[in-house]
Amino acid sequence: QGTATTTVSIGEVIVSANASPSTVCSGSSSTLTAIVNSGLAPYTYQWIGPNGFTSTVNPVTISSMTSSNAGIYQVTVTDSNSCQGTATTTIIVDAINVNITGSNNVCLGSTINLASNVTTGVAPYTYQWTGPNGFTSTSASISIPNAQQVNSGAYTVTVTDSNGCQGVASSVVTVDIVSVNVVPSTTTACIGS
Repeated sequence: QGTATTTVSIGEVIVSANASPSTVCSGSSSTLTAIVNSGLAPYTYQWIGPNGFTSTVNPVTISSMTSSNAGIYQVTVTDSNSCQGTATTTIIVDAINVNITGSNNVCLGSTINLASNVTTGVAPYTYQWTGPNGFTSTSASISIPNAQQVNSGAYTVTVTDSNGCQGVASSVVTVDIVSVNVVPSTTTACIGS
């Protein structure tokens, strides 16, 4: 009587996923890569993610990213034995939202006050203001005393966060001149009245 031995191997697909870079600025690109450590080639890939994202390519690059692309991406890898492995990775989209507050109309000789307000991004921030008549500043808020007509125009602030991502906002300031016309009186007055 004989003995037979059969070896059964259980297929397991071990996969990891990464995004490079995992934190991107709005408008930038990130590449998703699945790394397979076991299983039998060839492999097929099925990526799914936020905003209806799907792909069967590996690696896959997502371009012109917006906040709707932020989130968890999952890849399922299937080997030639139909065994599967799954992995996930996360992409953070760093979008900087900036607005400017302050007076858009100021009187001649008064003070122009503008402030940048950042509602997203990763602190700390740096600021770069530009404006009419060669104006520049690196403060979060600006103040220009004794405003003259040469100070009228567009003021733009570029805010950069700690990830190097940027947001831009502009505000148009008008320096108003108040004109006073003196009209001589035509009334006749008598001497001594």
